[in-house]
Amino acid sequence: MEVVFASRKLAAACTSRKEAQKQYGAVRAKRLAVRLQQLRVADSVADLFEVTGRCHELTGDLAGQYALDLDGPYRLLFTPLAPDGTRQTTGDRGSATAVVVERIHNYH
Repeated sequence: MEVVFASRKLAAACTSRKEAQKQYGAVRAKRLAVRLQQLRVADSVADLFEVTGRCHELTGDLAGQYALDLDGPYRLLFTPLAPDGTRQTTGDRGSATAVVVERIHNYH
């Protein structure tokens, strides 16, 4: 899948190992790199439910977003993109072939 980022700061942290370690620490940075690679090689959001990382759909204030486990209570939050490039908050998760990484967050 294509992976885009919600902000330049997040993109910098997710594309630079040094910046990821600086912002999130060594353990979380390493798991972040693994999760991003899993996003890139997946054909669709539905594929992510087959891999480790406990992909799960969120509810409440975060409805429409999905999360992948990182370390402890921290999660990589992302939203599928519809074919027209808009955020896909409802619908068939298997049809999305691109995602927006929204943030690294402890929503617990």
